[in-house]
Amino acid sequence: MGQYALLGDDARSRLCAVRFLGWSLKPCGCGLWRAPPILPPNPPIFQPFGFDISPHCQFWLCDQILNAADRESIHQVVHCKAFGTFCLYFSIEFGATTDDTRVEDEKRVVENRLAAAGAVSLFNRCQLKLDAYPHPTPEQLKLVRHYGLTMEKEDWALWRFEPKIANDAWAGCTMRYLLGHTCRAKGGIRILLSWINEIHRWGLCEYALGCKEDVKQILSRSEDP
Repeated sequence: MGQYALLGDDARSRLCAVRFLGWSLKPCGCGLWRAPPILPPNPPIFQPFGFDISPHCQFWLCDQILNAADRESIHQVVHCKAFGTFCLYFSIEFGATTDDTRVEDEKRVVENRLAAAGAVSLFNRCQLKLDAYPHPTPEQLKLVRHYGLTMEKEDWALWRFEPKIANDAWAGCTMRYLLGHTCRAKGGIRILLSWINEIHRWGLCEYALGCKEDVKQILSRSEDP
């Protein structure tokens, strides 16, 4: 399938994900894919995320979770990429250095790339939630997350991004280390596969249904007389 592939497709719920390889997440300064704002006490010297952000592997929702009418209008309320995809929920970054003297430097670079991708993805997901519900409840915000995986040679680490909300507005986010292991051990491989499967289960269930609800909420307001 080239640059993308369907991860799964349930004939009843039509929940599916699309994998992209290296697609740019650089905010364009307009439209529905925006850069997170600079927050105090950081000086407003320049706009962040002016550089290219292209996670090696990305998993997005497919608009097949929506009905036909909402699919026609979804681009009005949320950023959409090719093949009917929106709301990135899982990013993967790889590091492949074999120079032991550069391992720590490579680790920081990979984690920084993931931090940038996770923050901009989470911010735009959060904006969709706030557009749908200007005063979201803590229960609604539980569905606003992003997951990331970093891999340096055989070693891997999983991360979770969650927003900070203050006065019903974005106030930054946390990038929390969940766990890590190595693919040199069978136990490490099993744990990694289990987590990846669980992230996709979450992405295609709770996360997908939350995004669907937000899109329908915004579109229903535009249809009101």
